[in-house]
Amino acid sequence: MLEDQLYNLKLNTFVAIDVETTGTDISKDRIIELSACKYKDGKLLETYSHLINPQKKLTPFIIKLTGITEDDLENKPVFSMISESFVDFIDNKPLVGHNIEFDINFINKELSGKYDLYKHKYICDTYYLSRIFLFYSESFKLVSLCEMFNIKIDLAHRAKDDAINTAKLFLELVNIINNTDINILD
Repeated sequence: MLEDQLYNLKLNTFVAIDVETTGTDISKDRIIELSACKYKDGKLLETYSHLINPQKKLTPFIIKLTGITEDDLENKPVFSMISESFVDFIDNKPLVGHNIEFDINFINKELSGKYDLYKHKYICDTYYLSRIFLFYSESFKLVSLCEMFNIKIDLAHRAKDDAINTAKLFLELVNIINNTDINILD
């Protein structure tokens, strides 16, 4: 059933993405972890994940939030060294993310105009879909929404786990959307 729903939405293959950054200010902060998880027919097919040297110091807040330390990033590649393999991995597949504008803006900044994720023909944001279809929720944070569906959270604020959990949340939302009477939304 889910496979049919995804096929009808032209989402039988999609890529969930997530980034961890040195902060939230796009003008001065950088990506420290980039992950993408490719799904086919609702099942995880392949993952892409890299720690990235941001060439700047991490704040104690970011270290505590992500568990990523400066030692973890010291000998890692800078974004430009992995950008081509990332673009190849995502191809032109539909993108899924939680508050995906944040992720896309940071990735596009690092891509420096060589590629524009906003040109993907299909971008789905689980944050906004949740605001519409789970309007009764008390929180729209990824962790809270995953708890609602008993999606096990291993490492919150790590890009690979957040991308996987976003995809699982997305699949739950697809099922809800498919079973929602459009007249109720009016």
